[in-house]
Amino acid sequence: MFRFLIKTGCCLLILFFALAMVSELPAQKGSKPTFREYQIHETQTPVPDSPDWLESRDTWLTVVLLVLLAVSTVAGVWLRSRRLLVVNAIAAIVLPGFYFGGCPCPVGTIQNIAVGLTRPQYAVPTTVLILFLAPLVTTLLFGRTFCGSACPLGAVQELIALRPIKLPAWLDAVLGLIRYIVLGLAVLFACCGLGFIVCRYDPVVGLFRGGTGWASVLTFTGVILVLGIVIARPYCRFLCPYGAILSLCGKLALRHVTVSPGDCSRCRLCEQMCPYNAILPPSQEPSLEERKQGFSFFLGSLIAFPIIVAVFTMLGATLAFPFAQLHPVVKRAELVRAEESGLINRLGAFDETTAHYRSGLDNEILYRDAAAVVVRFRHASRLFGAWCGLVLGIGLIAICLRKKRVGYEADPGRCFSCGRCFWYCPNQKNTRFFMKE
Repeated sequence: MFRFLIKTGCCLLILFFALAMVSELPAQKGSKPTFREYQIHETQTPVPDSPDWLESRDTWLTVVLLVLLAVSTVAGVWLRSRRLLVVNAIAAIVLPGFYFGGCPCPVGTIQNIAVGLTRPQYAVPTTVLILFLAPLVTTLLFGRTFCGSACPLGAVQELIALRPIKLPAWLDAVLGLIRYIVLGLAVLFACCGLGFIVCRYDPVVGLFRGGTGWASVLTFTGVILVLGIVIARPYCRFLCPYGAILSLCGKLALRHVTVSPGDCSRCRLCEQMCPYNAILPPSQEPSLEERKQGFSFFLGSLIAFPIIVAVFTMLGATLAFPFAQLHPVVKRAELVRAEESGLINRLGAFDETTAHYRSGLDNEILYRDAAAVVVRFRHASRLFGAWCGLVLGIGLIAICLRKKRVGYEADPGRCFSCGRCFWYCPNQKNTRFFMKE
């Protein structure tokens, strides 16, 4: 009952802040202002003050997220307190979420880092670099504690999951591959100049910025929130590109959240209540027939691995021109070419071509730039296809790998360090912190 009241209060708190932000939006005026006899004065640029990093909004946001990450790590790994994790999640929603608007965030920094690595003229801000690296380093050391209660979007999804259902393990694994595809697309689009698609369609825009944004973004945000009531963390599990990286780092973690503080009593309560399929059962000694089948499947996966990568690389190459057509330079070149060749009756039929003619740029220069963009996409799309094949091939090989487990353990790649299992583990009741009945 107490947990239900906490979650209900969190939902009401989120709704209150959302309504408060919406009420502060400027109203639309009935007519546009006109300026007939306005005299343009010379612009005077003031001399900037000496820089002070303490006055930077991004700096304060970075500090707040680092504090929340530290609290989430301590509460999950050492104190094992679900209640403290819930309090930290509320703080993540209020401060980095509604107060700072959720931007910049570690999820979107993937694109900044990708552009910084491929374009030497692009300088990655220090705050962005810290936001990208801090959760990764923490995950390598202590598991996915950033997802536990430090991520604002993850905290919202965690608190609204009032009646989550458990998906079949195979369906969960298949849907989980989508986030790796999203990761590849985000890097491809950022490096090739198509913008930051993660930030463009991020639910953070519709949730933490007062309901402003495109109708598609708001609709997508609403679907994620409604779906999150019955399917816990749908965005984190199936769509988050940063979650895909953290999942890989989590498998390499030196230490992570454990189900039981001591020896597992095999009561299966943690497995039954975990909505993420993140609890692995104890391993059983395979029979001779199972060993033979497992070895055959493993050998077949190794043989199929290079074939899968090669096939997906070729499939990725077929996407080069469709992706390139989304680029404004290629799009403008196609329209100019259509008007120049007579496919369109008049010149300047489109806004893009009108702007091109007014710029005075020679058509051949435009065609050359468009060809360079197509070549760039040809290489990037092959890498994207190879990445998808690599993810699928490694996933098949990973199915064959077995690890000896004495009791029920948390899967370090899937576990969000949410602490739900703390409430149900019988061994936890004797060593609870901040969780007295």
